[in-house]
Amino acid sequence: MAFGFGNSGNSMLGGAGGAGGLNTGPDLETIQTEDLGFLTIAGDAKVRLTSAWSSLPSSTASLLSIASRKGLVAAAGPDQVIIATTESVRKAFESEKNGDSDIRAFEPQLKIAMPMRVSQLAFTADENYLILSAESGGGLAVYEVQSLLSGSTNSAFELSTNGENLRAMIPNPTPEKAELCAIVTTNGNLHMANLKERQISNPLKNQVSCISWSSKGKQLCAGLGDGTIAQMTPEGEAKAEIPKPPNVGDFHVSSLTWLENNLFLSIHTSNNESPPTSIYHIIMRQPPSSFMFQKLTDPVEPFGSEKTPHHTILRLRDFPPALQDLLIVSSTAATEMGVLSRSKTALATDKPAESITGVFTTTEFLDDIKRPTLPMTDSMDDSTPVGVALDLSGKEKVYKPIPSDVELEESPGPLPGFWVLTHEGILCAWWVVYNDSIRQGTSYPHLTAVEGSAAPAPAQAAPAAAPTASPFGSAPAFGSSAAAPAFGSSSSLGQKSSPWGSGGSGAAAPSTGGAVFGSSGFSNAAPSSAPAFGKPSAIGFGQSPQLGAKSSPWAAGSSAAGSTPAFGQSGFSSFANNNNNTSPFGKAAASNQSGASGGFAGFASQGGFASVSNNTSSSVFGSGDKPSASPFASPSKTETAFPSKPDQPSSNPFGSTPFKLESSFKPDGSAKDDVKPSGQSSMFG
Repeated sequence: MAFGFGNSGNSMLGGAGGAGGLNTGPDLETIQTEDLGFLTIAGDAKVRLTSAWSSLPSSTASLLSIASRKGLVAAAGPDQVIIATTESVRKAFESEKNGDSDIRAFEPQLKIAMPMRVSQLAFTADENYLILSAESGGGLAVYEVQSLLSGSTNSAFELSTNGENLRAMIPNPTPEKAELCAIVTTNGNLHMANLKERQISNPLKNQVSCISWSSKGKQLCAGLGDGTIAQMTPEGEAKAEIPKPPNVGDFHVSSLTWLENNLFLSIHTSNNESPPTSIYHIIMRQPPSSFMFQKLTDPVEPFGSEKTPHHTILRLRDFPPALQDLLIVSSTAATEMGVLSRSKTALATDKPAESITGVFTTTEFLDDIKRPTLPMTDSMDDSTPVGVALDLSGKEKVYKPIPSDVELEESPGPLPGFWVLTHEGILCAWWVVYNDSIRQGTSYPHLTAVEGSAAPAPAQAAPAAAPTASPFGSAPAFGSSAAAPAFGSSSSLGQKSSPWGSGGSGAAAPSTGGAVFGSSGFSNAAPSSAPAFGKPSAIGFGQSPQLGAKSSPWAAGSSAAGSTPAFGQSGFSSFANNNNNTSPFGKAAASNQSGASGGFAGFASQGGFASVSNNTSSSVFGSGDKPSASPFASPSKTETAFPSKPDQPSSNPFGSTPFKLESSFKPDGSAKDDVKPSGQSSMFG
């Protein structure tokens, strides 16, 4: 079943070799090298980071994130999120073996119980915030990292996505613009979340399947369902369009990496094949309107897997002495990781040097033991990666980094780490070994130990909190005091109420930062209105939009009681009697439901992307009855993607008024790990 809009991107610029200047270059080489490889941290040892998923998360789930400057890792399991120091995890690989198992036990410094399954998890680039999104119902829950270091399990605030689940959640890569986070819904809508403003934009683009920020975070590119790529500003202003590669049929852009101003890596995946096919291209733009497409061999071939492939690409850039790029590719349809590389010097001797220097190659390893491979499960099934991350926080030299070099005892400095979390909650970790770097005494320049200690946090008002014992140690070991985070902190009791509204509560939020994550207090659950898309409210994160469906684990009501039940306790008794009228989103999201089971082909039964874009003609900010004081009461009339915000005096460095914190998180006693991952199907699979 094909999409209605076809290959519109190519028609704009003409066919291959036509007026638009579309050119197909020679295929890029595949090489085998001894100069690159991966070394397990401690032999066959793995670490249990979370409990196992009884049913697989969405193929687009991203459940592992590392804040290297602070030395923290966050990971999501089916029923909790764990926070730990990267150092303690690395030490766990070296811990005593328990019986015959290679899996080491691990106790994280902090656990946050989850009443629902999480699908997206990421630290912001300044490492001040951790963002989560729920697998069913979407939304964003934003945690202050400094509060987590103090042992708090409270979120700072939540933003609603009107019940739309997220396909991607990609924070801006620069600390200077760390308040921006691009989100793509399973319905193909691209929005920009602004944590400083605590709001989410109108749709910047429809029919979006993936995004990639520029390295400076000033613009982003969106891969589209028709195979083309749109370049834009964070406000949604179109800057350029990149056509689909010639001779690529009914494919969408499933993964995208913006390498340089005019250089891109794209992965196009077929819409109507089972299993799907993926095609890799390096795209070189020759302004103003010429493009060169060069095909690369897939480094993570699925080899007959029936799983839907979703590719994640991690990048090590400018690794001296000569490695310009190392792209580590993982796929949900493969148990082995692959590499694409670009080097100023040849990494292999069996190909002409001029054909493999200064250009990307698919890079294989002469010694297969150097290739990162996930373990089989106890039932001898393939493991599935559910999260990957680079660990740049290492401080120790690595023993015998090149096993074949018997005279080399250790690396000259720390090495980058590559971590993979599997669907069984098992963490596998490797050192990234670049032989020439080790032999010439250089280090990867973006390691925190090489960059130096993190800059001290700017002076900020200390939060009103008693000095309690932190699970991460009593001393501020992460280079900052218990300062209020950059995007704003909880308001003290007695402050004026937040202009964002408090979700209808009749009681002030506790000074500790709101209800404990996962607790509930809606004995008088009575949502008064549907929130606008992106409005911070007590009903946003994880709320299911399906009328008639079971109540969301986050639930909708807000309590008028003066206290909150203990962590994990529920006040469902009266809420359960509200029948099917408890969805805080009313009918706003009902049209998003699909009877298809997922994948592009299933989505095509709705008429493809074109039908989705028709649902967004009215502003998502303007739906529902909202208090007149809300800045979201009417669509923005300005060019910016973010509606205007009332002027407010504030001492906050970002200018936002202190926010009354009230958790929307409610445990769902009926939730089970073996339910299907999501009530919504994705158009992309």
